[in-house]
Amino acid sequence: SFSIDSSFNSDLYFKYTFGITTYEAHPENIIIKVNKLLSKYLISQPLHHTQEILEENADFVIFSYFLLPSFELKMQLLGFGADISIIKPESLKKDIIKTAKKIVQNYD
Repeated sequence: SFSIDSSFNSDLYFKYTFGITTYEAHPENIIIKVNKLLSKYLISQPLHHTQEILEENADFVIFSYFLLPSFELKMQLLGFGADISIIKPESLKKDIIKTAKKIVQNYD
């Protein structure tokens, strides 16, 4: 039989996640730079409630998030292709670069 844990708070549990994946770690400041076209999408459809605009000009917008850098977040960011670059954290940036290189190798 199943019993609901009345002490479980799903809003708190998933507060700093993108998607449904969560794990024992601390959320990080994630900063991305996107072109103006993608910025219009992200402004109208924020990726997460922690989204903030740090800088905006005629060519690009820099957004920040406070999230766990999960697999699902990585897949979303990769889906934006050449319209995005990861500024921070360095570990996520390196992971995206590594994956992008593997993608290119699949077509060599």
